[in-house]
Amino acid sequence: MIAGTSTGALLTSMLAAPDENNRPLFAAKDLNTFYLDNGPNIFPQKKYRNAVLFIHLFFLFLWWLSLSLMHLFLVTSCRVPYNKSHGIFPLTPHS
Repeated sequence: MIAGTSTGALLTSMLAAPDENNRPLFAAKDLNTFYLDNGPNIFPQKKYRNAVLFIHLFFLFLWWLSLSLMHLFLVTSCRVPYNKSHGIFPLTPHS
């Protein structure tokens, strides 16, 4: 039984695969070259991973900002009375 996660399974399989003489098909010194040459084709990189992550974090930031501003508005509106006749907040605290 051969087990591993992605690269480990690939390298272990290459070491365990027998040739016609029941010897390992690949030598350990050949694994690095094989992996560097063929790794990008076996495990392709996702092109837009960073862009998607950036957009996701940007919307999380906007969501957090909206919640923070809503909390700030609710806290200040309860403590500072609004003068409807002048449309301004009073300069002196209301008791």
